[in-house]
Amino acid sequence: MTTTTAAENETTATTEAAVGVLKKLRENLGVSRVDLAEKMSLTEEDIELIESQIVDSVGVFLIRDYIEALGGKVIVEMVFPKSRVLLEKFSSEGVSLQSP
Repeated sequence: MTTTTAAENETTATTEAAVGVLKKLRENLGVSRVDLAEKMSLTEEDIELIESQIVDSVGVFLIRDYIEALGGKVIVEMVFPKSRVLLEKFSSEGVSLQSP
C-alpha cells in the first residue's frame, strides 16, 4: 500500500492545474491553435506541445510571446523582503523596471 503526504497531494494537484493553463486561456479567448501558431510563426504542433507542458517548464520568453499573441501583456513582479519591482517590458535585449 502506498501512502502520500498532504504536501505530495498538494504538489500533484498544483502540477495538474498547471498543465493546460495556457490552452484554457486560449480557448476562453476564442483563439484557435492555428491562428495562434500563425501569429507566433510556429506550427500547430508547436502550440500543442507548449500547451501540454507545465507552465513552470516553459521558458518565460515563450510564455511572453504566447500571451502577447493572444493580445495580452506579461508583467513580472519581483518581491523582496523590503520592496517590490515590476518588470513590465522584457526581451533578450533588456528590461524596463518600475517600482510600484
